[in-house]
Amino acid sequence: MPIFYPLDMLNCNLKNIYFTLLLLLPLKLMAQDTGIPLNSPSYDILNRISVQTGVYLDNATLPVSRQEVVQFIQNVRTSGVILSERDLKDITWLERDNNEFFPGDTLLKYNRRRIFRHFYPTKTHLIEYDSPDFSVRANPMFNFGIASERDNENVLFANQRGAEIRARIGKKVYVYTSFLETQARFNSFTTRWINENNAIPGNGLFKTYNSTVTDKINGYDFNNAVGYIAAPLTKQISFQLGHGRHFIGQGYRSMFVSDFSNNYFYAKLRTKVWKFTYENYYVDLSRPFSTLDPRNGEDKRFGVFHYLNFKATNNLKFGVFEAVSFKRNTGFELQYINPVILYRTIEGGFNSSDNVLLGADFSWNIAKRFQVYGQLLLDEFLFAALYNPKERGWWGNKSAKQIGLKYTNVAGIDHLDLQVEYNSARPYTYSHFDSLSNWTHFGQPLAHPLGANFKELVTILRYQPFPKWTFQARYLNIIKGEDGAAQNWGGNPNLTYNVRPNDYGNFIGQGDRSTISIIGIDVNWRLSHLLYWDFKVLMRQQNSTNDSRDLNSYIFGTGLRMNVWSKDSDF
Repeated sequence: MPIFYPLDMLNCNLKNIYFTLLLLLPLKLMAQDTGIPLNSPSYDILNRISVQTGVYLDNATLPVSRQEVVQFIQNVRTSGVILSERDLKDITWLERDNNEFFPGDTLLKYNRRRIFRHFYPTKTHLIEYDSPDFSVRANPMFNFGIASERDNENVLFANQRGAEIRARIGKKVYVYTSFLETQARFNSFTTRWINENNAIPGNGLFKTYNSTVTDKINGYDFNNAVGYIAAPLTKQISFQLGHGRHFIGQGYRSMFVSDFSNNYFYAKLRTKVWKFTYENYYVDLSRPFSTLDPRNGEDKRFGVFHYLNFKATNNLKFGVFEAVSFKRNTGFELQYINPVILYRTIEGGFNSSDNVLLGADFSWNIAKRFQVYGQLLLDEFLFAALYNPKERGWWGNKSAKQIGLKYTNVAGIDHLDLQVEYNSARPYTYSHFDSLSNWTHFGQPLAHPLGANFKELVTILRYQPFPKWTFQARYLNIIKGEDGAAQNWGGNPNLTYNVRPNDYGNFIGQGDRSTISIIGIDVNWRLSHLLYWDFKVLMRQQNSTNDSRDLNSYIFGTGLRMNVWSKDSDF
């Protein structure tokens, strides 16, 4: 069962332009290679090493290039900074994970202890092959998990199987693909979310699943695929075309672009000049699953966003974000292809009313121990409405913000890390008068999973007492305003903001006010390089002014997974 439309059914204008660019422009010099998958444990290692050493890492947008990770490791190795034994083992783990970029290091390459003569030439990858013209790494993907939920007679489970391949063709072109097939039954609050939104978080099309062995096993059946090709256009500019997701920012959440929604078809340009990194994304967006099929001639949805990151120092970074989402029945809006112009200017140039978002962020590493970061996003904004008593709470002041702190080696304890983060989004943020121009994809938020009309405090404590054992505890306290009595109180970006109870006096938590508390405890035991045994406890309590929204969940589970990385259901 496919989860995305075949390429011949996607927007021909967007594809033809970028295939033409790829063919006409010279492929020279350093290539843009494959990236480390989102939510990989590599990112925890990279962030804490960067904070501790002061060595710069360009990780404002994810996925991060593997080649840049290798360069970062080499800079750390030569920086002269003294790291703990466990940090050095973490770095070695990263080197083994990216060993195609260490062709001369026999320790990281073939150890001749192969399985059936061909498999696992090292302990890292099932298949490894390197030559001047071709390089490949292939690994199985699976996740077999089982859990129980109090007051739920059904067994929760995940049965996921797939494969991941990354390769270099020649010296310049890189390819990545992964495919994961899933049958699963979710906890009660995720199931409610699926029923209300007709979508599985982070995925696309789905169908119900019933076991052929026993009628007591049922749930959902769906697939998830990622694939892209990457190559350089010049020394400073690289190009990527594919199907996947991205994440902008240093936080547990992102108020710009996150990995919560389904994968999307995209074209990406990345430019690195001096201390600037500039990325342009051209995205084909989908309607909610419950609406008409956009391939039948109705209006189609698109998104364009760019992000400019400036490295002020090795420890201080600033970023500027701009995005536009829009619908067209004539194909992609060609004027938005211009990579060096403000979208608001284009929008005004042809009297359009597309949905434009503006944002800025920063991250600052302090004293080789702390990282402070934040984001501010403006959807619409009227400064005067903040001070005029008659205009306070104006619905059109749509904004979202984030502020966070990371503290590595808390109280001098090696590998004890703390993260505290506050996020909020005012009612109607990310929405538009035309519900097909909102900041969503497949009916799911493109930024924060809670959509809008919320505020939350996230606390995460992570401890790695031994190289192969990781303990993580997290606590989230959320205030969320939900729609009630058939009224749009601004929490669901899929809805048009033209239907709203009030123009003024709007505030976070309006509507059916819910207080959500989430406590999660995760224990991960790394059995081999990419193989983990997980133990999980999740407690979620939701109390609402609307009693029908009250829901408490207490979940205990365990599972075995390999090369599968996914975020927890914290919404």
